[in-house]
Amino acid sequence: MLAPSFALARMAPRPYHRLPYAGTAMGMFEPMMVRAYLHVGQALPGVQSPVQEAHQGGAVTLFAEGVL
Repeated sequence: MLAPSFALARMAPRPYHRLPYAGTAMGMFEPMMVRAYLHVGQALPGVQSPVQEAHQGGAVTLFAEGVL
């Protein structure tokens, strides 16, 4: 029943008991990418300069009514 979580714990640099508290997908994806870069001996990508344009945001559409 917990096989997917156990497999994820083997890939991610997080202890098994901390997986439910890892947060969003980026909370798991970023440490895995850092681990992969370090494993192959490559430098991590640098921070990109901020874009001067204002962020327009995203569109959200809710197709339900009532209390969610």
